[in-house]
This record gives sequence, structure tokens and C-alpha cells, in this order.
Amino acid sequence: MPALVALLEKKGLEDGIRVTTRFKDLAGESYESQWTLNPLLFDGAPIETSRGMDDLMKAVEKIPEASTGLDGRETSGEGGGNGPT
Repeated sequence: MPALVALLEKKGLEDGIRVTTRFKDLAGESYESQWTLNPLLFDGAPIETSRGMDDLMKAVEKIPEASTGLDGRETSGEGGGNGPT
């Protein structure tokens, strides 16, 4: 990130990079969007590395199996958990 910050500052892009997109939908209607990308706002922020599939699987495995019934609906803990009676 420090190299990107130095490059943007050197090019005078302290206010960010202006982006404009133009497109037509399937019906032929035209659209235009404009926004500003400013990576300098994140200068000094910690950059989190990408997590792999193993981390995703561990998170999914932590979801308690008891929180859903056999039909996939969430149980409430009362009356068998099959929804309203």
C-alpha cells in the first residue's frame, strides 16, 4: 500500500480517481454512474489477507446443528420447533 500512496500523491491524485460508466440495458435505456475511488482513505489501515476455504469450512462447522429442524426451518425451543401452531 505505501507504494500505491506514493504513486497517487506523485500523480496529484490526492482527491481520488474519478470513474464514469455508461451502459444500456436490454430495453435500450441508457444509464450513467459516476463515483470517486480514493485508496488514500485507507492509508495506514491494516490490510487483511485473504482467507482460504479451510477457514470458511471451520466457520460453517461452528453453526450448531440443533438450530435447525429436519425440515431446515429454524427451531424456537418451544413446542417442537416446527413453527407457529
